[in-house]
Amino acid sequence: LELGELYYRTHQYPQAAARFESAELASPDPKQLTHLRLRLAELHHAHLGKPEEAMRRLALVLEANPGHKEALRRLLALQIERGLPEAATTARM
Repeated sequence: LELGELYYRTHQYPQAAARFESAELASPDPKQLTHLRLRLAELHHAHLGKPEEAMRRLALVLEANPGHKEALRRLLALQIERGLPEAATTARM
């Protein structure tokens, strides 16, 4: 996780994503999983040009914690940005 953060701070986004993904697979801690998935969503959307993957990570956060405000906000922003009709449903959550 620390190496992933270092890669992130030095703008080595593919390496950061790989480290966070490895940590995600290994982590049994729900809070850490949420943190990792939010970080991965940010990386995939803002730095790797993979909005679908970002939305998938946010959906995983919301599966585990349906009322997670940050994940809902980010998912809604992505859906609006992409012009997806699901944004109306997400906005009502």
